[in-house]
Amino acid sequence: MKVCSTRDGFLAASSRFALGVAILSFGSASAQVRLGDVCYVKGQEETILHGFGLVVGLKGTGDGDKPATRALAQTMMLMGNAVPHSAGGDFDLSELKNAKNVALVFITVKVPGTGGRQGGRLNASVSAISAKSLAGGTLLVTPLLGPFPGDRTTYALAHGPITLDDPAVPTVAKVHLGCQLQTDFRFAFQQGGFITLVLKENHAGFKMAQMVQYAVNQYRPQLSFADPDRSDAASQIAVALDAKSVMVRIPEEDLVNPVDFLARLLALPIEMREVPGTRVVVSERAQVIVVGEEVTIRPVAIAHKNLTVEAGGQRIAAFTALERSTGAADPTYSLRSLVSALNALKVETADIIEIIKSLDREGALLGELIIE
Repeated sequence: MKVCSTRDGFLAASSRFALGVAILSFGSASAQVRLGDVCYVKGQEETILHGFGLVVGLKGTGDGDKPATRALAQTMMLMGNAVPHSAGGDFDLSELKNAKNVALVFITVKVPGTGGRQGGRLNASVSAISAKSLAGGTLLVTPLLGPFPGDRTTYALAHGPITLDDPAVPTVAKVHLGCQLQTDFRFAFQQGGFITLVLKENHAGFKMAQMVQYAVNQYRPQLSFADPDRSDAASQIAVALDAKSVMVRIPEEDLVNPVDFLARLLALPIEMREVPGTRVVVSERAQVIVVGEEVTIRPVAIAHKNLTVEAGGQRIAAFTALERSTGAADPTYSLRSLVSALNALKVETADIIEIIKSLDREGALLGELIIE
């Protein structure tokens, strides 16, 4: 495969630095990780609490519009302060129309999958509705509801001084440990003597589910007091249900202490050598490209701006030749070497991303493209 740029002076320079075709054999990635690194336990998911609240103490950067002043009037009334009403029975907001130091905000809190206890504190994220800045403000006491519509239960209270995450974005902030839980969050991790392991999104697949099943069954003697010489069906405690879920039966001797069993289960080693690095992850916002070791492309030619990308032709000295992968019946070329060559030619990351996306659309990218 060859990469050529039509920039002035490049052909002469590239003839001095032309690379020969490198024939490399890429082995599969080999690494041993813990089972807990690729799975989580069903029932241990995050819970989102949310609510609308008021931030006060701003320096004239608040809302001052009807939603904010109406919420301020409601809060004042709940705290025992009389608020005038109009003839129609609504709040008379004329006295609050110039309240520029108040902002209506949306608050979210993540309760971790491990749960929480009443009185525990968590960070609260705060986002302005229409205020220009939340800098210097304080969040008034705000009740937080659960994720299900119609559930009016107050699960937590949030309040405290505002801290900006990024001064360049003054409309998004947090309240450090500003959420106090008002109830216990306990998530069941077993049901009927079974645990379900859920593969994390970036590891989900039938091959990985099979490997998790094999790892649990192979290492069962390390998990419990089972006879290591037994190989009958009773010793097989794990079965893959689909590409994302593996059900594990808690051995009878471990039912009295399932937490200890689960801790040992998640600490089991799993060999990753059979899982190829066939993904390309692109973050367009951060301009980051991560290429798996075994991602290749078919012979193809693409013209993009002042670049020409061609695979499958005769080698020309003025071109930069790329690594050709081995082991495939048809010739393929390493995407990593393409990206490296384009970087060497000082091609902008945005252009490299466009080339990769074009390869994927053409069906020439032999791997999974994930764009974030």
